Amino acid sequence: MSYKLSDLKGVGEKKEQALNSMGIYTLEDLLDYYPRTYEVVGDITSISKVRPGTKALVKCTFLEALKTRIVRKNLKITKIKFLSEGSIFYATFFNNPYIYSYFKKDVEYKLYGKVERNGNYLEIVSPKYSKLEDNVSIKNGLNPIYPLSAKNKLTNKDFKKFILSALTKIDIIDYIPYDIKKEYGLISLDEAYKNIHEPKTLEDTLKANERMTFDEFCGFNLSIILNKNLNLGKKGEIFKVINKDKFMNLLPFKLTPSQNKVISEIEEDLMSGVKMNRLVQGDVGSGKTIVALYSIYLAITNGYQAAFCAPTKILAMQHFESIKEIFDKLDVNVELLHSKMTAKEKREAYERIESGESKIIVGTHAVFSTKVKYNNLGLAVIDEQHRFGVAQRGFLDKKGESVHTLVMSATPIPRTLTLSIYKDLDVSIIDKKPGNRKEIKTYFKDYSYYDRIYRFALKEIAKKNQVYVVCPSIDSDDLEAAEKTYKKLKKTYFKNVNAALIHGKMDEEEKEKIMEDFYKGEISALIATSVIEVGIDSKDATLIIIEGADRFGLASLHQLRGRVGRNDKDSYCILLSENPSKKSIERLNFLSKNNDGFEIALFDLKTRGSGDILGYRQSGKGGYNIYKLIENSELFNKSKMAMDKILNDDNEVNRNYLKYIKNKYNNVTKDITWN
Repeated sequence: MSYKLSDLKGVGEKKEQALNSMGIYTLEDLLDYYPRTYEVVGDITSISKVRPGTKALVKCTFLEALKTRIVRKNLKITKIKFLSEGSIFYATFFNNPYIYSYFKKDVEYKLYGKVERNGNYLEIVSPKYSKLEDNVSIKNGLNPIYPLSAKNKLTNKDFKKFILSALTKIDIIDYIPYDIKKEYGLISLDEAYKNIHEPKTLEDTLKANERMTFDEFCGFNLSIILNKNLNLGKKGEIFKVINKDKFMNLLPFKLTPSQNKVISEIEEDLMSGVKMNRLVQGDVGSGKTIVALYSIYLAITNGYQAAFCAPTKILAMQHFESIKEIFDKLDVNVELLHSKMTAKEKREAYERIESGESKIIVGTHAVFSTKVKYNNLGLAVIDEQHRFGVAQRGFLDKKGESVHTLVMSATPIPRTLTLSIYKDLDVSIIDKKPGNRKEIKTYFKDYSYYDRIYRFALKEIAKKNQVYVVCPSIDSDDLEAAEKTYKKLKKTYFKNVNAALIHGKMDEEEKEKIMEDFYKGEISALIATSVIEVGIDSKDATLIIIEGADRFGLASLHQLRGRVGRNDKDSYCILLSENPSKKSIERLNFLSKNNDGFEIALFDLKTRGSGDILGYRQSGKGGYNIYKLIENSELFNKSKMAMDKILNDDNEVNRNYLKYIKNKYNNVTKDITWN
């Protein structure tokens, strides 16, 4: 029997619409919406046995509700008196004046929250609550907390009820071959879903995560293999190397041996007659862009157009300026495309592109637009520092008969893993930075240095330099952390500084405007979440302060550090951490003494462990977070070996599993994220 969401108890029309708004349309979708974390709740107890300042699950009965107090327009406080094994305590609720109607006399309840002493009595502020026999809303042990927001209009209690109801109705079929499951010690799919949504122990969640991650990695590997086979041996336009010295003489510096090696690999591809699909991987500041510009020069001198695609408007503008600076000397017309252009500007740009007047087209996703008709596109360069997957690259490929593709990535991934992740691409690595690059001075400090650090920031700003302040998330809430830091700094050190706040929950237009203003120098200090990991290259940024640095992975910290040092000035990265663990001290000390992204990635891989309980993603939807994939590289390699076995043994069981993962994970390579 096939069940719908509306068949679940408690799911009416409004609740179904709320689930739909979260991308949940089926019972399978619901089960694939994983908890963001688990709250560990101790055994039920009485209030008298609880130490103030700790969280507890308290058994009690209702005594009376006190009068609701209106503190101000948007703040109403309701206190309720409870009895717990002879001891009276109070619970305080905010903006819930009718809460008293839930509680009845002679009924036993349980309340969960932080117990504090308030004068002569104990109090729990904003507790979770339910009847004593209710083991869905809250119970001792692991309680899943789902990624919900106020706009979803669903409570965690609602969601847990829907999940548990779905688990009783849906018939979960496990397609994985038995020998693969046995060889790699994987649990069944049915058990994995139960362990994710109703775990008894932390070990349950880890086993469930391993199974779900294994399946999705298999889906990832299959997508890459199919895409590689699709492009294998495709014909490409044959380029010749024309006037190479003319381009090199335009540069104010000599290329490094590493850059020249990659250029030779690109030349070999372009002269082969086979379509190039190459990834150029290099650390921040390694000189990837110059290699890309030479590739564009080859396309232009062979009579073709070239497209350069960047993930954000501000990065597209920065690339446009650097490309134009060189190619203006060669009388080559460079066009900038982005989504904020007026209709007239777009129409005129499209005409120049279609006629062939514009030889180099720089832009964001606008270069993928069906309205853009190229005259003779021969090369696509994609700055894949942020978010471009196989699907986007394929879409751009359709713009020309046999377009050569060059992808750039600043993510320092160990080479063996790179070759697995990018099976559809040949890989070149720029492993040495130009000698004229100054090393970023990195310091790991505790919060006793807070005042000295921010006074140093003011000195940098006084020199007309710019400063970043990066905040960690608080309970997965980036916005709360960033706003709290911004308000504090504006009241103190940055009181007379033109500072701005930027975070991931802003709309794209607002973010682009702030990044553009920072790039132009109109903003001196930018308080941000890790949204700035990729997106701004300001030559006047000389200092980045990363608060709560122990909460970031080393690879992320290294990428953040790369936001400064893009000039010949002394630049600094300060890692701030409060009460870091011994392991965190080891990791942050390593980063402060090491600037090699590949070495850092390997050290991170060895020391950080498996990361979040639910691995590299919070739900079965969406793409990949590369850093989480790095952390799970051992499992990734196991899935790769399993896929080789399955693909080399054609039988009905294996075909069914391939069909299952292809259908379920057909979008996994469309979006690859780096943050």
